[in-house]
Amino acid sequence: MTLKVRLASMVSNAGDKVEFSSSGVTCLVGGNNAGKSRTLSDIAALIVSSDSSSVVLTELTLEKPDVVNELDAEKFLKATAVEQPLPGTFPTQYLPLGTSGSALSAPHLASSLTHGDGTLRGAAPFFFQHWTAGSLSTHAIMTLGHPHGSSPSTPLHQMFIDGDLEEELSNLSYEAFEEHLTLDRANMDVASESAKWRMSRFPYSAIPPGPTPRR
Repeated sequence: MTLKVRLASMVSNAGDKVEFSSSGVTCLVGGNNAGKSRTLSDIAALIVSSDSSSVVLTELTLEKPDVVNELDAEKFLKATAVEQPLPGTFPTQYLPLGTSGSALSAPHLASSLTHGDGTLRGAAPFFFQHWTAGSLSTHAIMTLGHPHGSSPSTPLHQMFIDGDLEEELSNLSYEAFEEHLTLDRANMDVASESAKWRMSRFPYSAIPPGPTPRR
């Protein structure tokens, strides 16, 4: 069983309801101060608790499994989270990638999804993360320019390690904006102050040092 949580719909404070497709990627597009970041912040709050304070949204509807057993929860956490090296601790605790969310065990995750009353409670950081452009840039500098093996430390690092995922997102970016995904990084491993490349635009020999994306 694959654990999947999907944002099915949201309602604005003006009463407008937006329903989301069950496939593909949804982009929020708008000018400065249009409410894009505020909407994402409200989503991040409301998926934890329906009583959370919000500004532009009043309601969210999530699609999630009705019942989750501990075995499926353990498999999900092993595949998507960071196991905490705490000898003698049972059950095993896991942290979500790249956030300050609290550690969670498989029984806790299973309980949060099964009894969440339409929200994710403490399991929210394992399914939804709200990153600003500034925080993504910081994590890009910290992780993309340095080899970290096969254990991702952030969602951006996970994408960089998984070349197939990077290419898929790049293609989605091109379909939406006619521009391929751009990865920027600035670190001491690169001779110039910053290095930039686009998927399928440059030969690999032109890509600065670091983990090599797969084709």
